Amino acid sequence: MHGRIMLAAAMMALALPAGAQTPSDRYEARGTVVAEIGGETMELVVPFDRENKTAFAQVTAIMGTSTSVNVVGMSVGENGKPAPPMVQATFLTSGAGTSVLSVELFDDGGMDAPAIMSDEFGSVTLDRFNFDGQTLEAEVSGQMQRVAGYAQGNPAADGAPPVPARIVISTEVAPAE
Repeated sequence: MHGRIMLAAAMMALALPAGAQTPSDRYEARGTVVAEIGGETMELVVPFDRENKTAFAQVTAIMGTSTSVNVVGMSVGENGKPAPPMVQATFLTSGAGTSVLSVELFDDGGMDAPAIMSDEFGSVTLDRFNFDGQTLEAEVSGQMQRVAGYAQGNPAADGAPPVPARIVISTEVAPAE
């Protein structure tokens, strides 16, 4: 229970001040990610960096008809730039259908200690996925598990209990290059 309270409190402390900001002129909001994690809700922006022409929602062709769709929703910092907390969702589409590879929450735990929903950590269910090549509408639910050692490539559950999570995505997606 203590782990759940700490995770929820950390997310809200970071998300609330940032949620009141609007992106600077450099960034265009292309969509939203609404993350309900451990009973708390964050509304995040899917940005497009106009200066560097960088999309934070994009399709990557993998092989044959397989593609990955990756979306990063971020808070907006005081300077109008994307900031943590961030939620990243990665989907794999192929002739066999669509699956969720993982959903990660990067918050005050940094890149080394995200909370994850996947087949390996927590649990994840793809509730809805509509993608027409330009617009993505998706919903994922499950249990999010905090891990340690992620940045080093050796993630392991940190001992805190998983928390319920629901992620709703609505965004424009940059085409595969």
